[in-house]
Amino acid sequence: MNYWHMQIHPNEQGSVNEKEVLSELGIIGLGDDKTEVEFFEETMKIGDIVAIKRGGKLIALTEVTSDSYYEEDNSDIWFNLRRNVKVLDWNNNPNLILPDPRGTLKRCGNYDAPTSKIIINWHKELLMNKNILEAKKVLKHKKQIILQGAPGTGKTYISAEIAMNLINESKKYDNRKEIMADYQKAVEEGRIAFTTFHQSMDYEEFVEGLKPEITDEGDVTYNVKPGIFKEMCNKAQSKIATPLSDFDLQEKIFEYVLKNKDKEYAKSADTSFVLDYKEGNTNISFKLEKQEEFNSSYRFNVNTVISYIHGIKSRKTNYSYARVLAQHLIDKQIIQVETVEAPKPYILIIDEINRGNISKVLGELITLLESDKRIGEENELRVKLPYSPEDEPFGIPSNLYIIGTMNTADRSVGHIDYAIRRRFSFITLQSHKSAIENYYTQLADNNAPSDIAIKLFEEIEEVMENISPDFDKHDLMIGHSYFMAKTKEDLELKLKYEIKPLLREYVKDGILILTPNENGDYKEIEDIIL
Repeated sequence: MNYWHMQIHPNEQGSVNEKEVLSELGIIGLGDDKTEVEFFEETMKIGDIVAIKRGGKLIALTEVTSDSYYEEDNSDIWFNLRRNVKVLDWNNNPNLILPDPRGTLKRCGNYDAPTSKIIINWHKELLMNKNILEAKKVLKHKKQIILQGAPGTGKTYISAEIAMNLINESKKYDNRKEIMADYQKAVEEGRIAFTTFHQSMDYEEFVEGLKPEITDEGDVTYNVKPGIFKEMCNKAQSKIATPLSDFDLQEKIFEYVLKNKDKEYAKSADTSFVLDYKEGNTNISFKLEKQEEFNSSYRFNVNTVISYIHGIKSRKTNYSYARVLAQHLIDKQIIQVETVEAPKPYILIIDEINRGNISKVLGELITLLESDKRIGEENELRVKLPYSPEDEPFGIPSNLYIIGTMNTADRSVGHIDYAIRRRFSFITLQSHKSAIENYYTQLADNNAPSDIAIKLFEEIEEVMENISPDFDKHDLMIGHSYFMAKTKEDLELKLKYEIKPLLREYVKDGILILTPNENGDYKEIEDIIL
């Protein structure tokens, strides 16, 4: 796969712009007299990534989907030599500008060149966003996932993005600030809850338990209090719309007709009606009064009224009169016509999930976590909780999702047994140099230590080659967030007080196999300087 940047100039008059050509036609192209024609026809391949530009301003990132072909002259588009492309992303970042945009079509030959880095990092960021969307897809299917990875790989950071992608599926976020603003709003609305597991976390704190309270008289009483998990379940379940059953609708209709049987209601400007109904009978009498002359009663079954409420046309006798009554009940808001939407997602984020004894914290709820055993699913299960009344069985609503985070370098990983693992999907996050490069690109600060940070990352990668064969390097490589700093001084502090101490811990735990010198130091670590 090659990376390119290209100007397409749809037409000389400017009546058609690049965005219209890309979104409506999905094409890029050149004129016959361009020197880049051979590149376009022979070198460019299907699957290549092309950044579309106007001067240094980036417009879109596209992927080539066809071989080159020739199209006859078009009144709107002047170029005849074309390729089909699909748009991967539109540029909404004013700081994303190519420093060296020369040439109509140019291949990124040197990937370390500033222009190449911007295009490549843009694409890599899209791939990371694709991973977030993939994680959301897994979460919707499984109901609970665990993001696992080494420290600093952005597990907690990404959990917020997954949560907001699930809550606001139709919204495209342009920056982290927007995500966190909506995230905080969701927390305030009770749609998201965040907790951190620790070694003393127990069932009573997480699900429900007896909590002491002092009465006004100074006595101590013990009341059942829900934990954070049960509170989220209650919130999620309370927001699931439940339409009235046909039996309930029937009761409401009969109650209204009995209460208002002698009243006269206008059907139109010159028509009115009076209702009548005898208890024990499922038929309603509809007496129509037209131009001050009474017509005979029209009788219809209450189920004909209910059919109209459900939006179902009926061939039953006197359906047109049943429809008048149904619409009257709707207009008077006696009957609410409910469009039952999919329940809104509620999300519980559990940071450091492996630091608690999950089996002990969840207890009997381990079984209820399974997606097919949630409330409303085909194998729905409910259980009696230890402190709840007999007539209040507990279940987990299908619109509650759990996102856990877990450090793969943590020694307590073994606490997650197979029963728990079967109920979660595990998504591994790795440390990426491209994430560091993208951070400094978006920071757009010439004084930021971008080159120093990337060099430091590469040095740490080299040290991590000495990892024990019992471990996976990608599970333990220090995360990219450790290398993100606005100044060199900040980066030096991170190196001295965060990165090096973590490497020394790896050595003590037998993760890194390094030989100490005569002073008991490890040269590979101590020699790392900025």
